[in-house]
Amino acid sequence: QAKVVQIRLDPHPDADSLSIVKVRGFTVCVRTEDWRDVKLGVYIEPDTLVKLGRPEFSWLQQEGKSKEWHHVRVIRLRGYPSQGLLIPAPEGARAGSNLWEQLELERWQPTMHDAGDQDAPSPDVIAPEYDMESWANFPGTLQVGENVIVREKIHGCNGRYVFIESKEGSGDGDMHGGSRMRWKELGEAGNPWASCLRQNPWIATVCRANPGVVMYGEVYGQVSGFRYGTAPGQLKFAAFDFLHGGKWLDTFGWMDLLGKGYIEAAPLIYNGRYPSNQDEIKSWAEGESQLGDHVREGVVIRTMVERNDLRLGRVQLKLVGNGYYLKAGRKSSKPKEQL
Repeated sequence: QAKVVQIRLDPHPDADSLSIVKVRGFTVCVRTEDWRDVKLGVYIEPDTLVKLGRPEFSWLQQEGKSKEWHHVRVIRLRGYPSQGLLIPAPEGARAGSNLWEQLELERWQPTMHDAGDQDAPSPDVIAPEYDMESWANFPGTLQVGENVIVREKIHGCNGRYVFIESKEGSGDGDMHGGSRMRWKELGEAGNPWASCLRQNPWIATVCRANPGVVMYGEVYGQVSGFRYGTAPGQLKFAAFDFLHGGKWLDTFGWMDLLGKGYIEAAPLIYNGRYPSNQDEIKSWAEGESQLGDHVREGVVIRTMVERNDLRLGRVQLKLVGNGYYLKAGRKSSKPKEQL
């Protein structure tokens, strides 16, 4: 989303020429003089790609370079984190409007080496594309005191696997796997989802023991700078969700699956009551990963017992850490075809 928001300037703690604008759970640093009389702005979240050929973003083009896209990230201005980008709202825009398509924005996607492109037919199972909203956009949805599960958000490539029994019911059947949006041929060389299945036989073991249950997780180990201690060419899989018959399994459903065999799950960061202190909540997303000696990307927060919210739907939210956004070496790129 790229929502039109009302602008209120708060003083920067260490720079008289800068101000802070708070947008839901985000903060953005702006030059006070440029925004003193501006009432409405368009907020663009981190990990968005903006077209430098558009007049709204041409000022981001670096001298001597000719890039098509700019990768919006988190930066520090005089020691204060600035999360994303604000531009003045176009004439006639209304607060709350979403200008994502109008501004031709794209979502930045991490890519994996040798990501095979051979698609496979969809299996006969309910397995929607996996996505979730940012905690900063829905900070009041989780209720203080309710039981939550917080797991580390791993930087890799979304994957899903399921075993479908044959109609004869003899125990035979087929494994299916793929990315967030597409099912892939699991026999194809160079396909990371196929390679991950071969390198981690526990995936097939769990799926065969639970036919029809779709296991969602992160294929990791080949994203530059986020190898999580893997050897060259090695891929691992961390499960973070299960879907059966169109229903997501809650903590108790997970426990039932865990009783049937080994599962490598996304690392547990916190298990307990949801606190009222937002600084404590944000701290979950910071620090080192539990899988490797580099920064944690963030966390996913969900309720221990599944519940829905009228605005959000399923109550689970991602919270990405400033440490991840500020990590050196991340580079802008034009949008890749979504895997």
